Amino acid sequence: LLLKPVKEKICQMDKFIKDSAHELNTPISVLRTSVSMLKKGKNSEKMMHYINSSTKQISEAFNDMHFAVFDDMQDSMNVEFDLGELCHESVDFFNDIALVKNITIRSNTNALMVLMDRSKTQKLINNLLSNAIKYSNKNAEIIVILDGTKLSVQDFGIGISQEEQKTIFKRYERGSNNEGGFGIGLDIVSRICNEYDIILSFESQLKVGSTFRLDFKNTIIK
Repeated sequence: LLLKPVKEKICQMDKFIKDSAHELNTPISVLRTSVSMLKKGKNSEKMMHYINSSTKQISEAFNDMHFAVFDDMQDSMNVEFDLGELCHESVDFFNDIALVKNITIRSNTNALMVLMDRSKTQKLINNLLSNAIKYSNKNAEIIVILDGTKLSVQDFGIGISQEEQKTIFKRYERGSNNEGGFGIGLDIVSRICNEYDIILSFESQLKVGSTFRLDFKNTIIK
């Protein structure tokens, strides 16, 4: 009984390490293949897109790992900034990653001044976009809308089962064993939302897609 929590933690970490290797393997393999093809002079423009996408995926994966392990040691540095502008930056960043699956990201964001840690807020939005791409079908689209204080990220992908919806915000839980992901993305989203009293909700249906909604009304400067 005394060792049970320790064993559970070891199992979680073991799963995390295996998932980490799986997650990093895909972009690294694409990166190596693209560089090889580029050296042979084959379809250089397409290969450069793949290289750009892969390096961004590796960067995001590392950032998630670092944040998950060390964020409790870091103090938040709250500043005033435009959330709509930050959303636009994130969409631009993920366009290259979405391109690999021929996914289109459509966004419509208004200006909204908030008082938050800018780095954490970007991590919040990036994880929602990353998940939307990861669990979307090829040739699909993702819709990002910031209307007033409410941000929504909608995908038309594999969806989340009723059973999985009960645990998706727990660390190391993944939405699908067939897709990549450390299972820490939505845990990070949940923790940042809790820190800033952001109202988080979602709805999902298998083979239809998912929509995550955030209400930033408690972060605006009054």
